[in-house]
Formats: sequence, C-alpha cells, structure tokens
Amino acid sequence: MPASNETALRRFFGRFLGWEDKDAVEHALRSAELAAAHRAALVLVAETDFEPIALALHRVTRGASAPFVLCDPLLGNHANGVAALAAAAGGSLCLRSWRLPLDFVATIVRARDLACDVQIIVGAEELHLAHPFLILPVPIWVSSLQTRTYELPRIVMEYALDAIAELDVPETSFTEADRQWVLEHATMTWAGIQEATLRLVALRASPSLSHAAERLGMAEVTLRNWLEEDRELPPILHDPELRAERGTHQEGAHLARRVVHPPSPEPVSSWRQGGPGRQEPTSKAYRGVRAVTMTVKDASIAWLSETRNALVPALHEIRILRETLLAQMGAGAEFDVRTARIATAIDRVLNYTAEVAKQLDADGGESDAVSSTSGGPPSGTSPR
Repeated sequence: MPASNETALRRFFGRFLGWEDKDAVEHALRSAELAAAHRAALVLVAETDFEPIALALHRVTRGASAPFVLCDPLLGNHANGVAALAAAAGGSLCLRSWRLPLDFVATIVRARDLACDVQIIVGAEELHLAHPFLILPVPIWVSSLQTRTYELPRIVMEYALDAIAELDVPETSFTEADRQWVLEHATMTWAGIQEATLRLVALRASPSLSHAAERLGMAEVTLRNWLEEDRELPPILHDPELRAERGTHQEGAHLARRVVHPPSPEPVSSWRQGGPGRQEPTSKAYRGVRAVTMTVKDASIAWLSETRNALVPALHEIRILRETLLAQMGAGAEFDVRTARIATAIDRVLNYTAEVAKQLDADGGESDAVSSTSGGPPSGTSPR
C-alpha cells in the first residue's frame, strides 16, 4: 500500500474508530489492505450511517472517481448481484448481509474470479463480531457517536478540513462559531456532521446562496430549505460583514432579510393561537381536541427524552461488559452474542425515540414547555 494512501487511511480510521484505539486502527488498516488486494471482503459493522461510511471508505481506498455500487434489492438499485458486480469494476461493491441479492451464489462465483478487480464491502450487524468466520481479518466496527462525545469537536474539524479540501477554499471558510453550531445542531449522525460542515464551508466561501448551491452541486431550493429548518440560524447568517454583500445579490436577498430581521418566536406560537394572517377553526370541539393533542404530545416528548437519557449509560455498561468478556473469557462467545443483541436493541430504541421525538416536535411545539412532573406517557396513551 502506498505511504500516502496508508496515511489517509490511518486518518480515516482514527476518525471513525477513535484516535486512542491504536489496535483497532491497525487491525482496520490490515483488513483494508487485504480487501484492496482482493484477498478478503471488508466487513463493516456500523450502528448508523452504514452506506455513507462505506462510501467514505471507498473514496479513501479506491478514489472518488471509481464506481461505488450498493446492491440492495429492497431499494431497487442494482438488485441483481452479477450486474452490480460488473458495474463496480475497478471500484467497490457494497452488500448488506441482512438483505442479499437473489443471485448471490452466482455473484460469489464471479467475485472469486482471480481477474475480478472489485473491492467487496459487506455490511454486518454487531452480533456478527463474535462469529468464528470473522476472527481474521478483523471486522471494522464503527460505534455510535453517542460513545464518542468527548471526541466530537475533533471529528467535526476533521470533516471541516475534508470540506475545505474538496471545495478548494481557504481554511478561514470554517470558524470556531461554525464548529459550535455543528456540535449543537448536527451531531446525531456521521452523515449529519458531513452534510453540515460541507454546506457551511460552501456558504462562507461563496458570495451568494446560488453560488454556494452550485459549488455543492445541489439545487438552490434544497440548500435554502436546509437553512430554514426549525433551528437556530447558522453563524454565517449572523456575520455583519456579509450582510451587505449578500444584500447586493438578488438571489441572496432572502438570506439578508433573515439576518437583518431574524424570525421571532411569534410566528411559531401564532399557529397555535391563530396569529395575524392565519385563521384556525374556533369551535369548542376543535379547541378541545387541539388542547388534548398538545398535552399528549408534550408529555410524550418528555417521556421519550427521559427514556433516552436512561438508556445511554446502560448501553455503555453493556459495551464494557462485552469487551471484558471477549478479552478474558475464551468460552464466552455465546453469551457475548446475546450481549451484542441487547446492545443493538438498545441502540435501535435510542434511534427510534430520537426520531419519534423529532416528529412529534416537527410542527413547532416547544419541548421546554413540557411539565417536568411527567415521568411517563399519560394514562391510557403511549408514544407511537
């Protein structure tokens, strides 16, 4: 493996596996080297963002110009494995172990051909870490960001440096204020951090919204909708030095207006109270249903938040237990599988509760107005 490629891979694995976990990084380097030489499949275990992480790994090992093909029958993209393998020539073929193509046996035969030059990346689940067929090469296990909170500032900066290099802009295109904004609003997933840093760098390095969208290769309306999500505005829109500049561009006038006249909380509450320009039904029945709905929603948000906070330390303890068993109990494989299943189930509950809470609050309800006395869902109700 070339020294430059190994340096890039070491940096990549440090970000996703932990800079302090030297052994995990070394094992990952060996696994990646074998996969790149077509001597083994690269097994990737990611609790979230499997496809974005696999794509990022592909770009480091094969290059951004090489084809990356995800074979997933459910999604309908390259449902045929043999065709997907042919399309991935010179690049990477990504498979999910829990959803293989119907012609998987034929795909294996083609992939084992000595002339085949396709890197195979297989997505596995956490329970497979103790599988006897995966002793060596070691699977690459990317844990949840919830276990890496102390490293999040550095992770965000790594993504920012990637964005700066990709867009070929000055390093001043990402500031400490930008990093703090990402840490507060976009650290739920790896993909979320990557998306936020790339878009903030493009916005700060561009004279207008349309120019930033062009840099990113996306529609202006998509970038505008991202900016207008129900959260605090990014720091770039509060920079006084950029207000006048963006105001001189017709396509940036909307952003300038948002900076000079930032939206107040009134429009949010006016939807509930029938504010200016918004007419709501005034019948007693409607108001009663509305009041009950808001009460149930707010109580559900509080209960989901408390449940999530209670599960995080439990998940951490289970992971410590699993690592101890793997290190000290050679005969503990069967118990470790059960432990891994418990950890996976808790992770799914964490992700589910976060999504439900986000959906419940999507219409502008303020979670800080929730009564602190609610320790569970209201009687006779349960969050869906």
